Amino acid sequence: MSTKPVTFVSGANAGFWRALYQLLRAAERQKWTQLGDWHVFDLGLAPEQRVRLEARFGWVTFHDFDFDAYPPHYQPEQGSYAWKPALIQKMADTTRGPLIWLDSATIPKSSPAEMLDHIHAHGTYFLNGQASLAERCDPDVLDHLGIPQDVRAMRECVATIAGFDTSRPDVYALIAKWAGLAESPELIHPKPAKIARHMHDQALLSALVLPKVMQGDIVLPHEDIDISSGMPIQFMSTRNKVSPDTPVWADPFVRAYYWAYKTLDQWAHRRQHANPDQGSAP
Repeated sequence: MSTKPVTFVSGANAGFWRALYQLLRAAERQKWTQLGDWHVFDLGLAPEQRVRLEARFGWVTFHDFDFDAYPPHYQPEQGSYAWKPALIQKMADTTRGPLIWLDSATIPKSSPAEMLDHIHAHGTYFLNGQASLAERCDPDVLDHLGIPQDVRAMRECVATIAGFDTSRPDVYALIAKWAGLAESPELIHPKPAKIARHMHDQALLSALVLPKVMQGDIVLPHEDIDISSGMPIQFMSTRNKVSPDTPVWADPFVRAYYWAYKTLDQWAHRRQHANPDQGSAP
């Protein structure tokens, strides 16, 4: 595992403060806190939530995100997620080494050595989802960016977890390009979108990353994100959403629920992969 100090970054608004609380507790349990610095951006936390988080997790540096300095589509309620590449670039401007973005609903489960080793070897860490880029990025956006048809057929990269070695100029340039594209509401949040699920920041990240994967300039890990996959990562769990009013003592039960749900989901997808004709007509 790389010995460079890691910069971990997350963020939350009032609706996700309990998910963030759960993430930070898990980081303590798995000793990710010993690997580097942790930074959290306040995306609209209630004052009492911010106070409670700062009091409980004194090892975290909390930052305000100045939404007034950005166009209206950056506001969380707009649903564009344009703030994510912006704050990642903000952190990249002050760090030189591994930078890991974690959505607040992520739970570390074991050592992140494989992720950090991949970043050390290849400069980035992005996981695949199951849908194609064409299913997750509006065709007008893909046309604007000049994305070839063979790249559009590739599986999207997710933005739930993203790793960058900010000491590498090519990786920093990728972050800057992502943040620059997010400044345009027509690209990150087209209205109306011509597909059912345009994935905003994730769509733009995929559109930037996948051509480089095709060219061999970016190497993806073999595992998928742990959603709808029979071969997911095992060292963390994603999308463990928690209601804001869930008591802290209930966290073990929340984790048990998601463990059971994801275990069954992954088993079902492994079975489907082993028997691809199962359920089809003879």
